[in-house]
Amino acid sequence: MSLLAIASGFAIAVTQSSANLHRSIDRTYEELSLCDLSVHTVPVSADSVREVSAVEGVRCAEGRLLRESRLVDTGAMGLLIGIDHRRHPLINDVRVVRGSFLSSGGLEALVEEHYADSHGIGPGDTIVTMTGGMTLTLRVVGVVLSPEYLYVMGDPAHLFPDESSFGAIFVPLTLLQNALDLEGRVNNILILADEPGEVYDRIVHDGEPPDVAGNIVRVDRRGDIWSVWALENDIHGFDELNALVTTLVLIIGGSAMGITMARIVASHGREIGILMAMGAPAGGIVTYYLLTALVIGLMGVAVGAFLGLALSWWIVQYYSSALNVPVIAFRPDAAVYAQNILYAMAVIMAASAVPAVRAARSRPHEAIRLVTADSPGISG
Repeated sequence: MSLLAIASGFAIAVTQSSANLHRSIDRTYEELSLCDLSVHTVPVSADSVREVSAVEGVRCAEGRLLRESRLVDTGAMGLLIGIDHRRHPLINDVRVVRGSFLSSGGLEALVEEHYADSHGIGPGDTIVTMTGGMTLTLRVVGVVLSPEYLYVMGDPAHLFPDESSFGAIFVPLTLLQNALDLEGRVNNILILADEPGEVYDRIVHDGEPPDVAGNIVRVDRRGDIWSVWALENDIHGFDELNALVTTLVLIIGGSAMGITMARIVASHGREIGILMAMGAPAGGIVTYYLLTALVIGLMGVAVGAFLGLALSWWIVQYYSSALNVPVIAFRPDAAVYAQNILYAMAVIMAASAVPAVRAARSRPHEAIRLVTADSPGISG
């Protein structure tokens, strides 16, 4: 029964953890207001953001200024992201994990957590960025987590996360505008929409609003954002692996149960033979051993359910920690439990039916002799 409990527990754990990982990531995106659409443009005025806000279906729009840079101290590729220093972003918010949020429009910076941890950067440190012929020496006031970079991808050509070779640096919008001589202008408009597909069509195909549509470089849906796309593919691979592992462990557990039942049936060979000689129906014998398998199986699966819950919590905690997912939305899912328990019991009963039916179909003297095959020291 111990192998059966482990098998069913592991199957429940991996399926349950997959559901909770999806739930945790979705909750993180919701709490930090990950954008539905990201419109990249040539520099446009702040008035364009207000025009986008007026497009039908848009709930909120916010402008940023983006500029690729080189992080001098590490040689890594960086992205300077200009945001309003007076408040947290309304879209693609950042969560401060160490230090504080921007306090002025001066030479301050928030460093994304993956890059900061890779290079031991913390509040009070100084980083130097270079873009074109411009150099900025910035004082780090905080380390932050961003929904855009739960899975760090600076370049879609990279197969693995770029935690040490790519850094997202959040700086005051006015500082970056002045440094680039783009006062009052932005080149990235983030959108939250009721129906993202419809808003996408209005901007890209219908040309709304004209001042923005005529200056678009590209429009990314949420799933097109490199880091979001990479994370979704990583989770999708985890789901596929879970399905394979779940099937294998339940087959192993069911096979172990079948072997156990075969030994139980063989050890009862004399009793089965006597009952059959007295006229006991074959169906009754099959039913007895299937009920025995059912009781043993339910006991094993019940133990496995508790093991699976604990293991699922550990898997979600470990995976979320590796990705720096700040919100863990863990909830036992009754549907997942029911699905795995029914699957496990179906495999158990199918495997147990084989020795039970074999014994019921044998003749009385053959049933009596079944005991010799699996019970050393007893001869027919």
